[in-house]
Amino acid sequence: MTCCSCCLPHAVIPRPIGLGSEQTYLRAVQELQHLTRLELTLSIADDREPEICSYLSGLVNLQHLQLWFMEGEPRYQDCLSLCRLKSLTHLSLHRAEQAVGDTVAVALASSLPLLRHLELSWCQISCDTVIPAMAMLQHLTQLVLPYNGIAYVAGCVDLIKQLRDPNWPKLVVKL
Repeated sequence: MTCCSCCLPHAVIPRPIGLGSEQTYLRAVQELQHLTRLELTLSIADDREPEICSYLSGLVNLQHLQLWFMEGEPRYQDCLSLCRLKSLTHLSLHRAEQAVGDTVAVALASSLPLLRHLELSWCQISCDTVIPAMAMLQHLTQLVLPYNGIAYVAGCVDLIKQLRDPNWPKLVVKL
């Protein structure tokens, strides 16, 4: 499918995927190596579910990835596999909960240097550990971190401004 507005191949899968069909479906998505944009809404029923992010880590042309975890949460090690998606310029992870903590957030920021938009909502990250790594993303123009509890950490935005090179693009931060 080609997006009318940007003419990039993409897939949008807005409905939760039910138990049993998810593994088959994700294998099919993995076969679509030409995808540059992918949006998935997922439901993880239990620990026997497939490693969702690992399936997606082979999509080397992917530039835009948005994952909503409606029920359950992915595994910590599974989220680390997203570090292989070196072409990403937009990454949104919603409701990954404890699977995206400080270690995963720092690994993503350190591994994905082309990111322009990074959104980690309903995750378990802290300002002091994660913000320095995110501040080093020189192409980043949007950093969205709602519902992480870091909105109450004093000086979070000031820390970002202090760490960023003044010649890099302006950064909009939403906590």
